[in-house]
Amino acid sequence: MIVVIGGAYQGKLAYVKKQYCVTDADILICEQGQCEIVTSQPVIYGWEHMILAQVKCGIDSMSYVKGQIDYLQDKIIICEDSSCGIVPTDKDMRLYREASGRTLSYLASRADEVVRVFCGIGSKIK
Repeated sequence: MIVVIGGAYQGKLAYVKKQYCVTDADILICEQGQCEIVTSQPVIYGWEHMILAQVKCGIDSMSYVKGQIDYLQDKIIICEDSSCGIVPTDKDMRLYREASGRTLSYLASRADEVVRVFCGIGSKIK
């Protein structure tokens, strides 16, 4: 598994396409409101949208991710990093931020590679 993180509009998807020879057909784009991921596509983009949908539906994201970890082992997961900045006042957004951080930490611990993308430049951190 490869986990790619970075801030909004930092070029994560473009980096993955170039670095790993990924085509548009290889990418599942998570839609807002999508609580589960089932795909044969090797790249999952917008992981944060699924986590937010799970929080809003009352689904325990960590349990979901742990239950899917074998399925995710051959995927490239792209997620927006929400760990910086002001803590949101909205309860769901705080819960989302926590769930996102915890699931990303878990995925990173199980990943073969973790890359942070800033200004379109990837820095391998694992």
